[in-house]
Amino acid sequence: MTKTYEKDFRKALGFTNQSDVKEFFKATDCVSINWPKINMLNRRLKDLFTRIHHTVHPSIQPEDFNSFLQTIDIAYQKIRKNDFLPRLNNFGRTPENVYYNWMRGYCAAAYFTKAIAVMLNIRQSAIHQIGMDDLDHLETFSQSPMADIEVSLSDSSKIRFEVQSGYTGTNDIKKHKVEEGKRVFKRQGIRSYVIHFDLFNGKAAVVDISEIDDRNLNYKANSRFEGQIVFSIPPEAFRYKLQQTPPAFKDLIY
Repeated sequence: MTKTYEKDFRKALGFTNQSDVKEFFKATDCVSINWPKINMLNRRLKDLFTRIHHTVHPSIQPEDFNSFLQTIDIAYQKIRKNDFLPRLNNFGRTPENVYYNWMRGYCAAAYFTKAIAVMLNIRQSAIHQIGMDDLDHLETFSQSPMADIEVSLSDSSKIRFEVQSGYTGTNDIKKHKVEEGKRVFKRQGIRSYVIHFDLFNGKAAVVDISEIDDRNLNYKANSRFEGQIVFSIPPEAFRYKLQQTPPAFKDLIY
């Protein structure tokens, strides 16, 4: 009977969902976007990748860097048009912070597409975007463990990549990414790899997560990923220095 009263009380306040009541009381739904800061962040993204572009080996630089920079403006305009920014306050972080971190990863995946093609000795046209980061639907926006890209190899087989980037020297892989990689390999026979670009140290690692044994991983909760369970990529996995010509893919796999 008490629960009925409490539910009726909240309904009298105008709410049928407990989460909506909490959000209303905390005023977490009152969001004011700092647009000048967003513009500063977009400029920082362009500066960041311009510096990277002039630092990495020429063989992995995108053919049309100006077009790459335009992807930042295109993504931003789409996100703003769909009114995502006022709702990007995940786990207490500000919308500006969520936006910047998401865009860094989005840009890194786009920028290093050529590097992946060079490693695999394939054309970039064989690399296909399959991830669920969706600029039209908030419910799928950066929420799926599905790999970012799928690659069609010359022997008609396929592999998948989760493209990650690190900016502080701390490099982790989320447990649910590993679980998805193992699930895809078991059901479809497609191998999945995490390719992690450590931009703080100028290196890259390729980790095969298709059959990885959880007993060999030191999983831990990581506050940087909203408390999600992760494992750290060991230093010896970073076998490619970004200022050098990429080795063959098979020599990079950890």
